[in-house]
Amino acid sequence: MLPRELDDTEAEPTNLRYVGPVFEEDDTATAWDPPWPLDHSDPLVVVGLGSSYMHHEAAVERAGEALDGLPVRAVITTGFGLDPDEIRVPPEVLVRRYIPHVALMPHASLVVTHGGMGTVLAATAYGVPMLCMPLGRDQPEIAARVEALGAGRTIHLEAPVEEIRSAISDALESDELRAGARRMAEVIAGYEKGARAIEELEGLLPTG
Repeated sequence: MLPRELDDTEAEPTNLRYVGPVFEEDDTATAWDPPWPLDHSDPLVVVGLGSSYMHHEAAVERAGEALDGLPVRAVITTGFGLDPDEIRVPPEVLVRRYIPHVALMPHASLVVTHGGMGTVLAATAYGVPMLCMPLGRDQPEIAARVEALGAGRTIHLEAPVEEIRSAISDALESDELRAGARRMAEVIAGYEKGARAIEELEGLLPTG
């Protein structure tokens, strides 16, 4: 359930079908409590370094510190593996345990992510450029594909605050990244929100 373009393969194997992401639809998921209007002129930067715990408190805090002083609106989501009270970030940075992707991505200008598949698919579906800080698991490979597709850049997990701040500023100003992210949004839209999956499943049914 991902686009073939995000996988590192040139040809689709004969026993495999790429059907694109299928997101949960929830009409109430867009409700949350931003302290500023969603049409605010400052770009919205979303930081999400994973929904499970991977000893990433320091990385989250450095990302929060890097956002301090930039002309942006900043939101950090900690997920369920890290309590918002466990991290220390500047007061201008909004911290929440969870906000649905569908509520944030339509308004976001940049996503700072660990490179998890869920966040990457959501960002690409909405054409939002990414700055990847992989923690481990499959995340370095996913981040590499994001970079290869021109939809984002990657920095080291241990990057200091000034490097993160500079990378965020550069990404926000990059027409190249915005164009790459928009291309990927068009690719994902071509998978028609699960229509290909339905066609493939129905094709397995007996006929006649």
